[in-house]
Amino acid sequence: MVYGIFIGATLLAALISEVILSLLDGTFLPLQMRALYGPKGLAFFAHGGMHGDFFILPPLLGYIAYRYSESWPAWSSPVAFLLALVVSKAMHRVWLKNPIPDALVGNNGLTEVGQIHQWWYMPEALTVIFLFYGATPHPSERMLQLVAAALTVHVFLGTHAVGAWLFPSFVPRHAGSNMDTAVTILGCVGGLGLLSAARLHWYW
Repeated sequence: MVYGIFIGATLLAALISEVILSLLDGTFLPLQMRALYGPKGLAFFAHGGMHGDFFILPPLLGYIAYRYSESWPAWSSPVAFLLALVVSKAMHRVWLKNPIPDALVGNNGLTEVGQIHQWWYMPEALTVIFLFYGATPHPSERMLQLVAAALTVHVFLGTHAVGAWLFPSFVPRHAGSNMDTAVTILGCVGGLGLLSAARLHWYW
């Protein structure tokens, strides 16, 4: 119970820190971003992934930690955390190549908001996800489906092209291609589907 509350609360604390910093550096609202980068800037508020970071991941991962943390071997948490740090670093290196500046990536690399996301929010979130799929004994089919569906929705919201469809007034239409979006979403669905199926058939 305590660990679940800790995970949910610290993820929210990281996100609130990102919000405050983005307000201070002028990247939170679309009008602020346009003043900094012109029409191509993607504001923190308009990035669907940040909404998923607030509404989807804290309650989902907090519940996972509450329900399953006592079953995780002692060695699994540090291993999952180190792996999460590596994956987070790699993902943010890819993010740096995105030509669309946003609250996390500016003209000079990762912003302070991006640093928090790279070293705090994403590693913590990925650690719980890795522990759920890799260290949880006998997760139920329903729970596997719930987690896979929630993570897919989160990825869906976080793609720039989807943001342009949902919020055309706030997201630049050139923020992402339809092909990139399709590949990202299909890759997520396929990967999570295979992982969930593996967990149902191989109980480790």
